[in-house]
Amino acid sequence: MLNSIQRLLNFDGCTNPQFSSPDGLGQVGVAGFLTGLVFGVHLSIAGCCLAINGLVLSRLLQWSLYSCSLSFFHFSEFFVTAVFKPDIVSYNSFVLNHSKEYTGALLASWAEFGLEAFLLPELKRQPAVVAAGVALALIGHWFRVGAMWTAGSNFNHEIMQRREESHQLVTRGVYRFLRHPSYFGWFWWSLGTQRRRLSASSRVEVMGGAGSVVDRPLVLCTCDLIAA
Repeated sequence: MLNSIQRLLNFDGCTNPQFSSPDGLGQVGVAGFLTGLVFGVHLSIAGCCLAINGLVLSRLLQWSLYSCSLSFFHFSEFFVTAVFKPDIVSYNSFVLNHSKEYTGALLASWAEFGLEAFLLPELKRQPAVVAAGVALALIGHWFRVGAMWTAGSNFNHEIMQRREESHQLVTRGVYRFLRHPSYFGWFWWSLGTQRRRLSASSRVEVMGGAGSVVDRPLVLCTCDLIAA
């Protein structure tokens, strides 16, 4: 099942040139439409929950806030890449199809939330923990977007094996305090989204998925630096 979903995210089997390549406008259009749709629908639902119930924590509000955060995260990945790296921006810039580990962690967390919401609803009534999750996700997202924005054209989603002539070492902004602020932000944003939804076991799964996303690039970066 996971392989099938990953193939769907990769548009495998499409023969139309606009959908068979990540550079095609078809893939970009579908991803942009779906991320915008998810964000808009869940933002409206969250607004209705707040208007009707005030600040009372509900399962629907938790899910809506999470979905807004997730969709905005993927949109911001594409948007910042489009601003600073217009020559390489593509469907892959949304990182929706990042890896099977990431996809699997998301699916597991969704399933857990659904089961707990209906079987153990009392576990979803911890406002302080949800607030902490929101804060953690916002901080992580700030570091992620801040790192990409500060690095500008020097940022790339893929590990560069060769140094480009235009590449410059970035030491300003968040890079003054952290060597890899984008990975730092990704990791804590991932953890914060799970705390926001009060998903206990999936925090371990998502941390594992996020860890796999972060670990390999860091190892490659370190090896490249040593080799250099």
